[in-house]
Amino acid sequence: MLQPRRALLQALCLLGGLLLASCAGNPPSPSSADFWIKGKIGVVYGDRAFSARFVWAQRGDRFDIDLWGPLGQGRTRLRGGGQRLEVIDGQGGVLAAGQPQALMLDKLGWSLPLDLFLEWINGRPSARAPVRNRVIDAQSRLTGFEQLGWQVRYGRLGDFPLGVSPAQVTAEKSGSRVNLIISERSNTL
Repeated sequence: MLQPRRALLQALCLLGGLLLASCAGNPPSPSSADFWIKGKIGVVYGDRAFSARFVWAQRGDRFDIDLWGPLGQGRTRLRGGGQRLEVIDGQGGVLAAGQPQALMLDKLGWSLPLDLFLEWINGRPSARAPVRNRVIDAQSRLTGFEQLGWQVRYGRLGDFPLGVSPAQVTAEKSGSRVNLIISERSNTL
């Protein structure tokens, strides 16, 4: 029972780090400044794998995420903004707090290019790093690219209220894989 909870906490820390990355660095573009998404995240790192369902609300540089495992187990909330992340248990107690990169390294033992991931889930590579090997589909939509050694693929595009955007984002590099499946998306909170 302890292992699934630890795996869920690791997935939560990863997602929280991704959220914090969306707040750091350049200000978000208007299309990604405020949004709400719901879906599933799966992470594979070496021989470890974990997954969770999530609801993520982003308002400017502040985020609030609820994550849970199968049958609602291990409900955890991630909250923060700027350079601070809080991991909160289902009863409201703070399990961990601190600087996102240090917290991720401490809890996961690895990290992702967090400052880029928010742009990837919004269907575009970051303007802050070189892009190679763009893949365009028959409708002239971006479906994949390489950035900082990460292979990013959009497995499917969804027709959400504000237009077509990624419903599945997979990023892979050196034995690490993050797969985000977005089932609902809105730019209003």
